[in-house]
Amino acid sequence: LPLKADGRPDGFLLRSPDPSVNPYLAFAMLLEAGLNGIENQLSLPSEDEISESFGEQKMTALLPGSLKEAVETAQNSEFIRTCGCKEIAGYYLQIEARLV
Repeated sequence: LPLKADGRPDGFLLRSPDPSVNPYLAFAMLLEAGLNGIENQLSLPSEDEISESFGEQKMTALLPGSLKEAVETAQNSEFIRTCGCKEIAGYYLQIEARLV
């Protein structure tokens, strides 16, 4: 990412772990999560805090290991149930659930 004059990054980079993700739905949820953080004045953890709390092995253990696990996790997600794109996400999950 390009840096601002003060050395901070100018923008963000989104790396999707799964190329089959619906990019519009993923970006809508990303915006929803960001707005939720702003509205609730949540702070981002530092890189050191992330490394300490979620080492590479721990972080991968948190991710679903299959499409079935991913669909189940999404269906049980409070965030998805309450986000502004919950109807679209619900339709998408119905379609994905049929593939499992």
